[in-house]
Amino acid sequence: MSSRRKDRASGGKIGNGERMMDETGIASMTGVAVMPEAGTEAGGGAPFGGMLPQGLSISPGGPGVESGMGETARAHVELEMPRGGMDATYHEPSAAASAVAGAVATAHHVFVLPGKEVSRGEAEGLAGAAPVGFDYPTVLRGSTTHFHVYYDPGLGAAGQTLADGVLASCESEYNTLVAYFGVTPASFNVIIAAGIGGAYHYGCSATDLYCDASGTNVDHTRMLNVAEEVEVFSAVQNKGWNCGASNGEGLSRVLATLLYPAQLNGFNSAATWLDTPGRPDFVNVNDPTDRNYVSTGCSVLFLNWLRYQLGYRWETIVQAGGSTLAQTYQKLTGQADGLTPFKALLQAHFPAGTPSHLTNDNPFPFVTAGVWHNWENLGGVLTSGIGASSWGPNRIDCFVKGTDNAMWHKWWDGTAWRGWESLGGVIDGTPAAVSWGPNRIDCFARGMDNAMWHRWWDGSAWRGWENLGGVITSGPAAASWGPNRLDCFVKGTNNAMFHKWWNGSSWSGWENLGGVIDGAPAAVSWGPNRIDCFARGMDNAMYHKWWDGSAWHGWENLGGNITSAPAVASWAPNRLDCFAKGDDNALWHKWWDGSSWSGWESLGGVIDDEPGAVSWGPNRIDCFARGMNNAMWHKWWS
Repeated sequence: MSSRRKDRASGGKIGNGERMMDETGIASMTGVAVMPEAGTEAGGGAPFGGMLPQGLSISPGGPGVESGMGETARAHVELEMPRGGMDATYHEPSAAASAVAGAVATAHHVFVLPGKEVSRGEAEGLAGAAPVGFDYPTVLRGSTTHFHVYYDPGLGAAGQTLADGVLASCESEYNTLVAYFGVTPASFNVIIAAGIGGAYHYGCSATDLYCDASGTNVDHTRMLNVAEEVEVFSAVQNKGWNCGASNGEGLSRVLATLLYPAQLNGFNSAATWLDTPGRPDFVNVNDPTDRNYVSTGCSVLFLNWLRYQLGYRWETIVQAGGSTLAQTYQKLTGQADGLTPFKALLQAHFPAGTPSHLTNDNPFPFVTAGVWHNWENLGGVLTSGIGASSWGPNRIDCFVKGTDNAMWHKWWDGTAWRGWESLGGVIDGTPAAVSWGPNRIDCFARGMDNAMWHRWWDGSAWRGWENLGGVITSGPAAASWGPNRLDCFVKGTNNAMFHKWWNGSSWSGWENLGGVIDGAPAAVSWGPNRIDCFARGMDNAMYHKWWDGSAWHGWENLGGNITSAPAVASWAPNRLDCFAKGDDNALWHKWWDGSSWSGWESLGGVIDDEPGAVSWGPNRIDCFARGMNNAMWHKWWS
C-alpha cells in the first residue's frame, strides 16, 4: 500500500486532488489538509499538549533538525471533511511532520510512562517546516458526531479493535466533559499508533490527538484520548487550566483516570511530590511546565483532595478554574489558604522524610472517627417515605408526599433547614431525588395513572411535571453516575425491576432487569458508569444488583429481615451504606467497606415507612424517616 507524499504549500491548502486510500485499498479523491503559515502559533498556547512522566527525554530528530523547535517550527494540522462526507483514507506521514515531531526536545506536552520516549516517526531534516498530514500512516476506521478515529494500518486487526473501542465510547466521554467544562469543542481527529508510549497533540487547543496502542487494551487508549481531550476543553473554556503548566496537567490526569482508573498503572505521580524534600508549593505557584513529576504530583493530590476529602463535585471544581490551584480553592471555599490544611492532612498520614509507598494518585478520603447523632424532629405531616439528594457540600434536599398528595420540599442550605415548600403534582408513594451537577435536582414520582413523572430544578426554577410513561407498581429510585446522566428504577406489574435512563439527550425505553421484588428499589452510584441497586425480596431479605460499566450482575442476597424498601447512600468510591426498617420498627444499617459486607446494625428509632439516605461529603451520611407522628425525623453520621 502506498500513498503520494503531501508537500508543503505556501500559506495553506494542499490541492483537492490528493490521492488517498480507503480500507479496501481503493484510491479516492478526498480531504483537504490545512496548515498554518510558518512561524504562527499552532492551536494557541504551547506547541504541544499532553502529559509527560518523570524522567522522560525526547530525542532530537535527524540531521539538520533543531532540537527544541523554535517559533518557526510549531506544528498543527487540521483535516477538512469533504462536502460529500469523509471516506476512509490512508495517509503516509509527511516528511515535515516527522521532522518536527522527532525534533522536539523541550516544546511538547505529552503523556507517557516513566522512562519511555514519545515516538513521532523518523525526522527527515526539514527544520522550520510546519508539518502537513498526520505523523503516522493512518486508515480512517469511522466517525461520530465529534470524532474521526484513525489507526496505523501496521497495527492490523488490533488497530481496528482499538479504534472501534474509541468510537464506541468517545461521544459519552465528550458529553461528560461538556458537562464539566460547559463548552463544546467542534471535532477531534484521534490517531492510534504503536510505539508512541503515551499521547500527545500539537498545542493546548490542537485537536489531532495521537494515542498509543497497547495490544488490544481499549481502555488504555480511551484514557489517553480523554487526557488529551481535557486539555482541549481547558483551552476552549479559558478559565485558567493551562495544559502546559502543573494545574492543567493535573486536571487532565485526574479526569482521565476518573473514567479509567485501572489504566493509571505506571502514570501515577503523587508519590513523587510526597517523597520530595520540603514538598514544594505548587498550589500558590503554577509550575510553567507539564514535565515536572513533582509539580504534577502536587496538582493531582490537591485536586483529588478537593473532590474526595472536601467533597466538591468535579464539575464544580472545573468551573472554578484559575491561574493557580490556590485561586480554584478560594473560588470554592472563600478562603485564601488551601496549602496549609492540604499539607497538614498529608503530613499526618504520610510523614515527610518517610517513603510514602503510595501507588496511586488518590489516597483520599482520610476518615476520622465518626459517630451517629441522635434523632432530630424536622416536622411536617408526611404520608410517604422520604427521597433525599445533595448537589454540593453541606446541602441536602428532601422530598415527601403531603396530605394533599402533592410533593413537598424541605432543604438544608448549610446553616439552617428551610421549607416546607409545595411543588404540586398528584403523586402516589415515596418520591425519589438525585443530583447530577451543582444546583441541579431531578425528582421522580409515581402518578395516580401509574406512570412515572419527572420534575426538576435547573438552578433557577422548577420545571415539569413531565410524563415518562410506564406502568409502575412502586415508587421510583434514581441515581446519576455522571453529568447529565440519570438512571431510574421501578417495580413493574410482574414484580421485576425495570430501568429507564436519560443519556444526556433523550430518554430510553424501559429495560427489564428481572428479579422478584417487594416494594420500591433503591439506587446509588459511587463512580463513573457504576450503579448499585437494592430491593426487598419476597423473603424479606435485601437483594443487590449492580452495573459495573459493561454488564449487570446479581441478584445477590444480603440477608436481613427488613419490613420496608431499602435506602442507600455512598460517601466515597467503592463505599455503600444501606438502610431499612426492621421488624422492630427501628432503622437498620448494613455497609460495604470496599472489600466486604458488614452485618446489620440497629440505629434505633421507631419509624413508619421506608427511610431515605444521602451523603454530601466524605464520611458523612444523613438518614431520614417518617416517625409514628407522621413528622420527618433526621439522624446523621459525621
